[in-house]
Amino acid sequence: MADCLKIADEANKGRLSDDELDEILTELNSEKKARQAAGALDQIESAIFERGLLIAKEAEIAKKIEKRNRYINILKEQKLMALAERADEMTGDPSLGLEAALVGVNAPFEGATRSVDSITGALVNSYAGGMIADLKKAGLLTKFNNMKGDFERQVANVLGDLNLKTPVGVAEASADAKAMGKILFKYQRAALQRENQAGSYIMLMEGRVVRASHDQRRLVKVGPEEWKNYIRGKLDYEKMGIAPERIEGFLDSAYEAITTGIRKEGDRTEISLAFKGPGNLAKKESAAGVFTFKSANDWYDYDQKFGKASLRESFMQDIQSASRATALMEVLGTNPEAMVERVQKRLMEKYRGDPKKLSRIKRETAAINFDAALAEVTGDVNIGSHTPLARYMHFYRSIQTMAKLGGAWISA
Repeated sequence: MADCLKIADEANKGRLSDDELDEILTELNSEKKARQAAGALDQIESAIFERGLLIAKEAEIAKKIEKRNRYINILKEQKLMALAERADEMTGDPSLGLEAALVGVNAPFEGATRSVDSITGALVNSYAGGMIADLKKAGLLTKFNNMKGDFERQVANVLGDLNLKTPVGVAEASADAKAMGKILFKYQRAALQRENQAGSYIMLMEGRVVRASHDQRRLVKVGPEEWKNYIRGKLDYEKMGIAPERIEGFLDSAYEAITTGIRKEGDRTEISLAFKGPGNLAKKESAAGVFTFKSANDWYDYDQKFGKASLRESFMQDIQSASRATALMEVLGTNPEAMVERVQKRLMEKYRGDPKKLSRIKRETAAINFDAALAEVTGDVNIGSHTPLARYMHFYRSIQTMAKLGGAWISA
């Protein structure tokens, strides 16, 4: 512990709080235990020092991101209040401004149709449209739509290789698999960069194929023990920053989070200090890559058994998820729930002398409730639900999205 304290103090130089230092010490001790378990005693000191410097650097980055996101959220709040004022001037109903930001409204004021929903659709269309054009040009669109088996595995390996700091190539992959992997990587990276600009700070883990997808029904059907026994040996815990003694607890928590859609408060990411408050989308998105598989083949095997069982569908889900998160942050800032609540509260204070407008802002008699609208555009309306109706409505909305992309998605 003394060595850890010395390293943390050296890395700190007065920049970090006591809580941040405590978190660093916990990680350093986990690193030490991991090295001891692996028998790498001669590497402990250098490994701990390198890890300490990295964590301190991440904490410093976190402070900068937190400051950036405070500015972002202030600007978003001002824009939403201005939108409500324009709605009031043109329609006499300021609440339509907040509704417009969420789902769009048919009303004569600027910004009435620039909603989270419309931006999400535009981003998905942009990424998918560009990808389809590139696949067509390369003569690979049919192969993409019918991708399966060994060819699909090859593309997954190419995509995982391209997500290395220094790609080494996949010798066994065909020319078509390599070309397709490069096209998918192009749009995966574009979506990632746009999302980070909006407020996230996502660092792709080395070798990542796509964000892991999980079929909740399959996990519930087999139960936690069978799922843990299958995935336990496929994850790279060192890259995930999980010490050996924490693996079982992590898997238990992961199973619960996946099957219920509820994450425990305080679930840690490498930059959790940058995002304050419950429901923080930027923090959630930045933690989304928590599952890091040892290899692209491990990811592929897991996806076949407990995921989408389709690289094409997993990839498109990744793009759709990134697009939705980007749209939410571009309109509502890094904590959409808190933003909607704050703007609604400010509007109630501003119009408290007008009972009619106040009633509309509270949505006491309106057909569209703000909480329900937010749950719809965030996708939370489906999380943790296994009911036939919820699955049907989710499938119906997905079909609507795919229909806008043309015949290329019929097979999906």
